Amino acid sequence: MRRAAGFTLIEILLVVGVLGILAGITLGISSGIREHRRQQQARGELAALAVALESYRAEHGDYPVATGTGENGGDAGTLLASLAPPEGSGPTFLHRERFARGPAGETLLDPWKNPYVYRYDPDWTARAGFLLYSRGPDGDHEPPSPAGRPDRSAPANLDNLSP
Repeated sequence: MRRAAGFTLIEILLVVGVLGILAGITLGISSGIREHRRQQQARGELAALAVALESYRAEHGDYPVATGTGENGGDAGTLLASLAPPEGSGPTFLHRERFARGPAGETLLDPWKNPYVYRYDPDWTARAGFLLYSRGPDGDHEPPSPAGRPDRSAPANLDNLSP
């Protein structure tokens, strides 16, 4: 008796199982890579915002006023009017097109679609200058108090983006 050409059910299930395992490994690795890319993007955007804030301070003698919700300001969207005013209405310190923005176009969003947070108080200038950070992937991250920072040599929260 001749056996019919083809694969047995066991062989097919084995191949499907191996492919499922490989797909799971690939998806796990790619999501880690995607998260790392978002963290790097947020670091780069925070650095660009910090440079723009320092340029603004060099031009105007002080940082822009933080407006919005929360203590001493809120989302960094209020910075857009100061750092990237409409053409012809003042110097531009930031390129709008390099940042994701909220529905109204005035809120700067991090890679997880949460608003960046900017806080400034003139009393902080001697030690911290300003506080600028991303709330991270969960949208709930709060940085340490600016009074605890020893100096203004590095922008706030560039190295603290992991949950």
